[in-house]
Amino acid sequence: MNFTCPTPASRDRPCDSNRSYCENGTCTGSYCIALGLEGCECSAKDEKCSVCCYVNGTCTSTTVLANLPQYATLLPDDGLTTAPGGVCNDNEGYCDFLGNCRPTASEGALSRLAGALFGSDAVDTVIEWVEDMWWAVLLIALGVLLFLFAIVFFVQLILPTPAHVKARKERQKQAKGRS
Repeated sequence: MNFTCPTPASRDRPCDSNRSYCENGTCTGSYCIALGLEGCECSAKDEKCSVCCYVNGTCTSTTVLANLPQYATLLPDDGLTTAPGGVCNDNEGYCDFLGNCRPTASEGALSRLAGALFGSDAVDTVIEWVEDMWWAVLLIALGVLLFLFAIVFFVQLILPTPAHVKARKERQKQAKGRS
């Protein structure tokens, strides 16, 4: 997601509803910068979509930090969550609108279709079918050729030939000359 930051002169401030921080004019830094901490990615299952910061060498959720006195005024009571669609789980998932980390589907529909059509089993099956049904392949090819021939033949009958076009233009000239 691309959130805008104010002019470079007023950078270093929260952005994206206090989920991120402006760095060098872009909304890409962790909100932890505003807390004087370094950002990290929580590993606990229920905190994967939380904004997390290193505190004393431990990656801690802002939900926990919100309960500490030194950060309570800087954070909402329930901490901060990553924006919906943001990455989580070491770029293996995305955060949904409920704050849950959903795994990305590495085996998408297009990939499954390509595997079904072009996988080694499918290719072997097609080759075996062609070997067994060679006569059907020949008939199909012949049928396709006849179909294409029929299209060309009927289009030729429908479209005017250059002689017809020339004769029509001459008739139009004669009709204009009479009027």
